[in-house]
Amino acid sequence: MKSYMKYIHKVMILFFAFLGTYGINYICYFVVGIKFSNSIFSIFIYIGNAFLLNFTYNSLKDIIDVNIRKKQIIYASLLSLLFACMLVVGYQIKTYNITLVGLEGQFLSFLYPIFLSISMFPFINMFISGIRKYSQNLDHREEYKNLWNTKKIFIISLVIIFICWIPVFLAYYPSIMAYDFIQQSEQAMEGFSYFSSHHPLVHTWLIWFFLQIGLKLGSLENGMALYSVFQMLILTSALSYSLVTIYRLSRKKWLFIITLLFYGIFPFISVFSIEATKDVIFTALFLVFILLFIERMFLCEGTKKRFIDCVWILEGILMILFRNNAIYAVFLLGIVLVIFIEKKEKVKIGIIMLLMILGGQLAFGGVAFAIGTKEKGNPREKYSVMIQQLASVGYYQKEFMDEETHDMIDELIHEEYWERYNPYLADTMKECVDYYGDWEDDMYGVFHTWAVVGLKYPKEYIDAFLTMTSGYWFIDDVTWGEVLNFGIEGRMGALYTYMYSESDAIPEGIAHESKFPQLEIVLEKIVSGNAFYNWPVASNLFKPSLYCWFVFLNLIMLQYTKQKKKGLIAVFPLLYLLTLLLGPVVNLRYVLPIMVSVPLLVGLFMMKNEGRNI
Repeated sequence: MKSYMKYIHKVMILFFAFLGTYGINYICYFVVGIKFSNSIFSIFIYIGNAFLLNFTYNSLKDIIDVNIRKKQIIYASLLSLLFACMLVVGYQIKTYNITLVGLEGQFLSFLYPIFLSISMFPFINMFISGIRKYSQNLDHREEYKNLWNTKKIFIISLVIIFICWIPVFLAYYPSIMAYDFIQQSEQAMEGFSYFSSHHPLVHTWLIWFFLQIGLKLGSLENGMALYSVFQMLILTSALSYSLVTIYRLSRKKWLFIITLLFYGIFPFISVFSIEATKDVIFTALFLVFILLFIERMFLCEGTKKRFIDCVWILEGILMILFRNNAIYAVFLLGIVLVIFIEKKEKVKIGIIMLLMILGGQLAFGGVAFAIGTKEKGNPREKYSVMIQQLASVGYYQKEFMDEETHDMIDELIHEEYWERYNPYLADTMKECVDYYGDWEDDMYGVFHTWAVVGLKYPKEYIDAFLTMTSGYWFIDDVTWGEVLNFGIEGRMGALYTYMYSESDAIPEGIAHESKFPQLEIVLEKIVSGNAFYNWPVASNLFKPSLYCWFVFLNLIMLQYTKQKKKGLIAVFPLLYLLTLLLGPVVNLRYVLPIMVSVPLLVGLFMMKNEGRNI
């Protein structure tokens, strides 16, 4: 009987290895080409699959506790399937801009991830097994002696990072005036009443403040140079605070050093630090928000905790002022905390979250009243996904839809604009909506039309959403660095570094006067020319999706290892990411708050589970 079961086991291993090889060959068709897919190389893939599956089977048998074994198999299976779905759907969208059509296509899109997940399973299982063993050792970690002084860590970190950024500042002197700077600088020069709430009013005020200093000094360039230094100091301080906390949590000097190098020399962070955009200060505030959350949950008690709560509320309000979608992330966090936090904290945490949200709204109204602005932002941003989904139906089904559906879409987005549909960017269709139809006055009618059309064409809606957000979840997506790859001086790659400041209010613009042109050329090849595409292994560090996946997997692993309190902190970056999925485009500057938070989440995971008196 035993020999018979052993024979069945081997047959099953060989059968599943074949299915897994079939899934890999499907992906190879997209990545390498049809000549490689199902070629002689598939034999080696098949042998490798069989070996890994057999090894995994034996390693799982060695787990004595049946409950642990079942739990590990369930987690590994679900994550393998999820990762396989990401690859299959991602490559379909990358190749065709849509998933496979027809009943057969839908069936294959369901089947291929299952096959591919079989090949993914051994690797995911090894990852989860390693996480489980590491987590079990956390509570038995030895106490470290001769620890570094945290005040010295902060000062040294701040000095080193700032020194690393100085050459970048000189290369792009006086500042990188890209993204929304042209609109905000024009509003700043025209006066407070022209400030638009489409951009954070406090950030436009900051631009106004430093431009006024520039006028006093006789040069707008000097004003923007001071703005860059101010912004660098804000972000450097937040990163230094993060380094202190990472060391306090993990007690790992190697993690501190790697993070210090990452913050100091990683091009996306150093170049981003002098971008004249709201996202730089928001990134600092986002990071400090998480740091204060960690402080109150793990690193303080009593009076100090009450003080941290007050600071956290004020900091949360300020964070909300610098990005409109931050309020939704805080709102979602409040719901999660009230549901899952320990009972004695529910009321207190609910009040804290409520004060942040109400404070953010009141502060915005107070700022608008104080400066006397009358310009309101365009509400089209919140309709980005809906606009894209309706436009995608018009674009793909124009010749096939019934007259009633045609008229319903045409009422909101005129037919003549359907051909402008860009699967990866909602801005083209949003511009059309501005001139045709009033989405604000009849929100019920808009949602009704959107729902009715969606029931008729669910696939187009799903594809439109997946395509527009693929840069956040598909590892091999490149559209996030190319979707707007045009413009002044062609500086619109992963980061936009074009210098455009001429307007009616600033006719001659603000001059770009590089003090280190050789370095600028090198950096431009990376951040605008996307040279990192061709860097083996290291290229993945530049992909937004890598950091988004880390946030998700970090939360799953905390759940798997039953570290609930850590999970409550780690959920915030994920909730912020969910708000990004409703935005008009995948852009690196939106992901940078998550990017700089990843080392902190690593330190949080490595913290001893008791967490007190660290």
